[in-house]
Amino acid sequence: MSDEIDQSLDEEALLVLMQNVIPRLSETPGKLRTPAPNLGQHTRSILESICYDVARLAALTADGITKEG
Repeated sequence: MSDEIDQSLDEEALLVLMQNVIPRLSETPGKLRTPAPNLGQHTRSILESICYDVARLAALTADGITKEG
């Protein structure tokens, strides 16, 4: 596989091919450390950080507006 494509494991999609870090520098080439977050993985913490209370979060989830991952 090319250095330009990196493989990552994902809980939902299993194997994901992603564009590797560009530019590739000889001294500090960089690398992908983690895959993208799952859908809803950070929803609660982000909404709590802008003062959404537990009841409002529950209502958004019950109405299908948000998903917790």
